[in-house]
Amino acid sequence: MAWRGCVLKWAREDIINTATRSNRFTLYTQQRCGFRKTAKKVEPKKGSVEEAGQPHVELAERELTQRKSVPSPTPPTPQMPPRAFGRLVKPLVFTIGFTGCSFGSAAIWQYESLKSRVQSYFDEVRTDWLEKIRPQKQGDIRKQINQWWNGLSEGQRTVTGIIAVNALVFCCWRVPALQRSMMTYFTSNPASKAVCLPMVLSTFSHYSLFHMAANMYVLWSFSSSIVSMLGKEQFMAVYLSAGAISTFGSYLAKTATGRLGPSLGASGAIMTVLAAVCTKMPEAKLAIIFLPMYTFTAGNALKAIVAMDTAGLVLGWKLFDHAAHLGGALFGIWYVWYGHELIWKNREPLVKIWHDFRTGGPGGGGGNGSTVISSQLKCIEDQVDPCRPLPLPMAVLVLQVLGLMLGVLGWCMESSCTSSHSWRVSSHVEAVMTSSWVYEGLWMSCTSNSMGSVQCSKHKTVLGLPDYVQGCRALMIIALLLGLASIIVAVLGLKCTKLGNTSREAKGKIALTGGSLFILSGLCTLSAVSWYAGRIVQEFYDPFYGGIK
Repeated sequence: MAWRGCVLKWAREDIINTATRSNRFTLYTQQRCGFRKTAKKVEPKKGSVEEAGQPHVELAERELTQRKSVPSPTPPTPQMPPRAFGRLVKPLVFTIGFTGCSFGSAAIWQYESLKSRVQSYFDEVRTDWLEKIRPQKQGDIRKQINQWWNGLSEGQRTVTGIIAVNALVFCCWRVPALQRSMMTYFTSNPASKAVCLPMVLSTFSHYSLFHMAANMYVLWSFSSSIVSMLGKEQFMAVYLSAGAISTFGSYLAKTATGRLGPSLGASGAIMTVLAAVCTKMPEAKLAIIFLPMYTFTAGNALKAIVAMDTAGLVLGWKLFDHAAHLGGALFGIWYVWYGHELIWKNREPLVKIWHDFRTGGPGGGGGNGSTVISSQLKCIEDQVDPCRPLPLPMAVLVLQVLGLMLGVLGWCMESSCTSSHSWRVSSHVEAVMTSSWVYEGLWMSCTSNSMGSVQCSKHKTVLGLPDYVQGCRALMIIALLLGLASIIVAVLGLKCTKLGNTSREAKGKIALTGGSLFILSGLCTLSAVSWYAGRIVQEFYDPFYGGIK
């Protein structure tokens, strides 16, 4: 899981500490000690002591009066970093470009592998003949390594390189001279100067041994299934692309919530692998390593993981980077449904261009070069199990669960908006010490000043309120009731629930009713907010309005 904190010590003057609860890096700068040269004290002469005594007393009283008249500076209030969504344009372009390059390189790699496979067929015949007359290799350790390597599946041999790179980066974190470079390029943070390259490098970065061991164990467990399903070339393209896409999802969530901080780990890419396998084989049985006696289906495991990460993202849990997990899972589900057909199935033009480049131009490899490439790609597709779309019931079930989660999230936001007292905010600033703010909501109004004093009072009467406030109250209450009813109806309409009528037609009608109630709830909220905002704008530009603007 992508941990958002680690303990690093900065060289020389800067020290980075991490708080246990917030898991954020806090930068403390050691202030150098110094000495100020005190002013020389001028001793008056003996003859002029009485004459200079009175002016010195007057001067001291004047300085004391000036010090009392100067107001003490107020301590600065901590400000959240600005939510600059413009900084995400460059990571977005990098994600799209890197994904395209990954799949293009994978297609060329597959072409070269197929070409070398044909060439190696004749080499193997000659090698078998030479092995009979060549002396056998000595050394038990080497034989054991060869036997172990040959006993691995193709997927396990493929992820061995990924595990080796992660172990190398983990060792680099232990080198004090590389701490600054590792923090800059191997942790992803939208507030950092380097935002593009860390999107990929942080996928291979782990600071904790337990973190790396857990991630690599999950990757090793699913390696055989994912590689047999996609092939090693397509798997590498999906894995690298998933690292960039999940990191971009983390950037987007951090910028939207203002909770900027570094993240690292391969969890986003591994979530893509897990989601792809669970989506393709939802009935496969899984178990936890420490509790092998309890088994569950892959489809239920994927739903539980997505639900937990969604709750962590909404509630602001900071132990894991839940946005990266969700981004990786959604990319894996999308790729199995549509991505394989849209991207990998259409790689033939690129492979033809590469074939023409290798053979010296169009037709350089023979008049039937295009036919050869097509037959080669068809041969590969026959050997590797393609990711065909899932059966319709499973796809509908996943969409229902996703829609229900979004509906619950919208209902929570409606509830927060209804109880908020910041529908209208007015500020009056004359000086630093005389600033005041007025907050008005549907149920109460509050005032605060720069000294930190806050006073709130509820609206004492309903009939004395303006008509638009009463109307917005009614609309928001109706929206909450409709949202609550839609959640209950949507749960009854899920295909995985056994409550009520379990026929397919009845479930479909119930789910449609729940979705319609969600839409009505959203329209009520939209009407209330638009009505209130329009009234604020109208009063602001009304020169005869005597209330607070």
